[in-house]
Parts: sequence; structure tokens; C-alpha cells
Amino acid sequence: IPIKAVVFGNSHAVMAPSPGGRDGMFYIPFYSTTGSALIGYHAESGERVEAKLGSSGGYGCCVGTDGALYIGGVNPGNLYRYEPKTGDLRNLGGAETGATYIWATAASAAGRIYGACYPTCNVIEYDIQTGLLRDLGRLHPSEAYCRSICVDHRGLVWAGVGTHAHLIVLDPQTGARREVLPEVY
Repeated sequence: IPIKAVVFGNSHAVMAPSPGGRDGMFYIPFYSTTGSALIGYHAESGERVEAKLGSSGGYGCCVGTDGALYIGGVNPGNLYRYEPKTGDLRNLGGAETGATYIWATAASAAGRIYGACYPTCNVIEYDIQTGLLRDLGRLHPSEAYCRSICVDHRGLVWAGVGTHAHLIVLDPQTGARREVLPEVY
């Protein structure tokens, strides 16, 4: 008897407009060894979405300045873009940097999407305007996990790293990075 197990445990959800233009649709990707999807549900209308991802899963999820959803893939670690208005789903790349998972994603006010990657402990950046994806490099020499990520009002990327705690602040413009977690932690 075939059994399909679905895991939402590491997935991040977002609220965004539905394909029909309704505010407040709940979207979440899932992980399954038999294939995955970004699913959406609008509680008031019952509107549903299921967009198959080209990976075994999706963990990170955020909404860009263009209104599209950006999903971090799991096995392979590619970044996906889903456009709710059209239903278009595109693979933007990322696995070529060595990423197997994109644990988390974050959107900046400047129109960039950032992905926290494993096992390379790197951050990728996708520029919505130009369509260019670049690897901002490894954040720690001995850690494999870049697990959480956010962007502050100055455009600096904050990343939670490792199985041994590190908090790295990365300036994507200059490439400068610094550890800010006090040694006691």
C-alpha cells in the first residue's frame, strides 16, 4: 500500500493575495519524498492553490516587493517564484552554489530575496528587477547550517548559523560580515 508522508515542520507560511485577488490567502510549502507543492487556502471563499515544486520540498517562504511568493527548495536547494495572479511557477536556481536546502527566505524593501542555505552555510541573493541570482558566500568556515534569515531597514542581512550558535550580520553590498552573538551564548 503506497503511503505518502507530508511534513510541514520546517516550512514557513505567508499570507498573500489569492489568484482571484482576495486578501488573506494562507500559503505554505511542504516536504515529501514523493514530490512537493506550494499549497494555498482562502478560508472565507474556499479558493485553493496547489503548485507543484520541482524539488522534494519547500521550507522558506516569503513575499517579494513584486507580490510574488518565493519558496526555498529542499533537495535540490533551488529558489522558486510563484506568481499568484497567473499561477506561473519558475525555478530561479540556487542548487548550483552547492545548496541542498534553502531553510529560510527573506525579502528586502529594495526588491531582493535572500535564502539561508545548507550544507554550504551560504546566503543567496535574488534581485527581482534584474533576475540575477548570486552567491554571497559561506558565513562560517566550519558550520553547515544557515537556518534563519531576515533583512533589517538598512538592508543588512541577519543570519542564524550553525549547530553551535552564531549570529552573523552580512552587508550584501560590500560582502562584509561580522559575528554579533555574545560569546556567552
